[in-house]
Amino acid sequence: MVLLGNDGIGKSALTVRFAHDIFIERYDPSIEDYYRKLLTVDGISYMVEILDTVSLNAPTSFRTNFIKNSKGIILAYSVTSEESFLALDGFRNQVLQAKGADTVPVILCGTQCDKANHTVSKMMVQEKADLWGCPSIETSSRCKTNVDQVFIDLIREITKADQANTNKPAEGGEMAFSARKALLEDLLRDGLITSSQYDHYIQKNKLTFGLN
Repeated sequence: MVLLGNDGIGKSALTVRFAHDIFIERYDPSIEDYYRKLLTVDGISYMVEILDTVSLNAPTSFRTNFIKNSKGIILAYSVTSEESFLALDGFRNQVLQAKGADTVPVILCGTQCDKANHTVSKMMVQEKADLWGCPSIETSSRCKTNVDQVFIDLIREITKADQANTNKPAEGGEMAFSARKALLEDLLRDGLITSSQYDHYIQKNKLTFGLN
């Protein structure tokens, strides 16, 4: 997973609270940290690997490669900073470009929800979540509110995406299968393969092209 958002909104506080159950008060902008933690979701254990990144501008090749290879993205903003919320469009575009996809498992994560001066309304967040087709959640690292739940919800989004891809026919699969089937029919008609071989190859190619 990759955690993206403006500097100083509590990304590091969220990941450290999740990974080590420690609340850090002071923000250190100098590094991008990598965390790992075993998390059980719906009876299945996952090794959650998180890159806590900094700054939208000039992403490092390491960060870009990590985004490209990641399974899901946490787009973080502070509920006290409308600027950080508006910046999420740029981060999401960066993700889609790196992954070369139209959709990616994402969750919108509002940090610092324990603070009083909220400037990002729930309606603003819901509209963006509906537009992007993703869940949203508010968290507080100080109070440990929904810290684990962010990662649980994202794992569920990743699982749904994986299941959808598993059930989706391979691109051009039906056309490729039809061509392969016609070839096998010719081989069967010419006596070059048996009926049982034909059935075996048909089933095998259905699996290959995701048509089962």
